[in-house]
Amino acid sequence: MDKSLDTVHYASELVSLFDDMLFLNVVRDPRAQINSINRAIIHDFDTLLNTLTWVKAQDAAKALAEKHPEKVLTVRYEDFLVNQEAVLRKICQFFGIEFLESMLDVSASQEAKNISVMSALWETNSCPPIPAYIDKFKKCMSLEQIETIETLAGDYMDYYGYEKMTNAKAKITEKTIASAIAIAKEQSELKKQQAWMEMKVNAPHDYQLRKFRATYLNMLKERLLQAQTRSLEPV
Repeated sequence: MDKSLDTVHYASELVSLFDDMLFLNVVRDPRAQINSINRAIIHDFDTLLNTLTWVKAQDAAKALAEKHPEKVLTVRYEDFLVNQEAVLRKICQFFGIEFLESMLDVSASQEAKNISVMSALWETNSCPPIPAYIDKFKKCMSLEQIETIETLAGDYMDYYGYEKMTNAKAKITEKTIASAIAIAKEQSELKKQQAWMEMKVNAPHDYQLRKFRATYLNMLKERLLQAQTRSLEPV
C-alpha cells in the first residue's frame, strides 16, 4: 500500500476473501512520493492529478485502519530509512515471520537483482535505501508544485508528522478545481503518449512488459464493470 496507490482500494474484497489478511501501509512524504510518481508512466505526469490520487489512497488506508486496526500496520518510509532494523523487526513481528539480519542487505538478494534489470523504474531495487531521497523533491519541484501538494494533502501531512514548507494556501477552490483537473489531464495525456513512444524506442522490453500490464488491467476493469452491471439488472 504505497507507490502504486491502488492496492488499498481492493482491501475490502481481500478481507472478505481471506480472514487472516494483513496489510502493511507504507506512508511516505507526499512531496517526495509525488515527485517520484510524476515520472512514472503508470501514473499521471502532473502534480495536481497525482496529489488527488495520493489523497484518495490515504482516505482509503485510514478508513481501513480504523475499521480493522488489528489487520493494518502503518509505518513511515522515512522512519525506515533512519532505522531500518527497528522498522523491519516491527514488520516481521506484525506478520509473524522471523527477522533475519540478511534482510538488511538487499544488495545480496538475487531476487532484487533480477527485478532491477526488468525496468528502468526499478534500477535501484538492488541498492540499499538512499536517505538523501527523503528531501530530493526540494531540488526537483517548484515551490508552486510543493504548495499544491501541501494544500491538498495538508491534513495527512499533519496527521503523519510531515512539516510543511509553504503556507499551504494554493489557489485551489471548488470552483476552479474542475477546470484545473481538465487542463491537467489533457497535458498529462500528451506527456504520457510521448513517454510511451520514447520507451518503445529506448526500452522495447520494458515497453512490452508495461503494455501487457496496461492491457491486462484494462481488460480486468472492463470485466468487473460488466459483472457489476449484470448484478444490477432485474431478474
